[in-house]
Amino acid sequence: MVPFLGGGEIRVCLDGAWYNIRLKAPLYYDGQGRMYPYPTVYTEGENRASISYDEAHRRWLFRLESQAKGVTLEVEGRARSVPFWMGKFDGPYIVHGLYHSKEDLDIWGGFWEVGVSTVRLKAPNLETLTFQGPFLFDRAIHRVCLSETSARAGLPLAFTALYIFHPEFDLMLLHSDNPHPDVFSNFPFQHQGRLNFPSRDEDFVFDGFEYSDEGGLQPGLYRLTGSYAEGQVDLQGEAYEFWPQVWKAHRGTWWDPNGRYTWGRAFIRWHGTITLRGETIEVKNAWGVGEFTRFEPGQ
Repeated sequence: MVPFLGGGEIRVCLDGAWYNIRLKAPLYYDGQGRMYPYPTVYTEGENRASISYDEAHRRWLFRLESQAKGVTLEVEGRARSVPFWMGKFDGPYIVHGLYHSKEDLDIWGGFWEVGVSTVRLKAPNLETLTFQGPFLFDRAIHRVCLSETSARAGLPLAFTALYIFHPEFDLMLLHSDNPHPDVFSNFPFQHQGRLNFPSRDEDFVFDGFEYSDEGGLQPGLYRLTGSYAEGQVDLQGEAYEFWPQVWKAHRGTWWDPNGRYTWGRAFIRWHGTITLRGETIEVKNAWGVGEFTRFEPGQ
């Protein structure tokens, strides 16, 4: 077992109420199957959590127990189709965004595994709930690009990360804008996507997309169009839930003391069509999740 410094916070939503469960350091790694028959990272204490990976079946197993809040959460995520890679852990990295606090780029590498999950939840005054839905596992490494030190630089601005789940497909994309193009004009910012059709055992690069939204620091309407090797994508999305409900706006960046920036996540319903070699897939109320940072110039 090897301890790692750090911590975390798990957020569970029940009937519109969010349970925030903090995890304290240290974290431990068990690669010998003492806890579970798979490599496992776990914490100890009043709030306990663990995550294991079953490589043979591409399953991610997560368990959370909070004695104080009386919540137990178990998630079995089963990946389908190929992962979505952005760079590699040991490079080359991709420009993820421009920091607000100093003249630096945030670069990263990692992957998403997406698929389906089974979730079991126990909470006070509730019977055990079991439900199924989509699943996303995110593993990434961030690095400060230009500084000699790796000191914390704050949020990168401005990026969009989207996952759309449908029984027929998984659509994933990442897009970063340079909010100060005069300074970092020589750096390519991230723009890449992937479209998988698991039941057909087909997967495609989807870098030829155009993304837009209604603007502002907390957009609720989204537009995604574009083409890939075997078809077209034409989708519109509308947020039905935000985390947090109101994205907190901060003021001041190194290039604009009156500029404002924010971070947040949105849960989105998508509608439209996707074509595959002449076949049209109608998309109605497809589930999606997005993570965003946004910047507005000062007046």
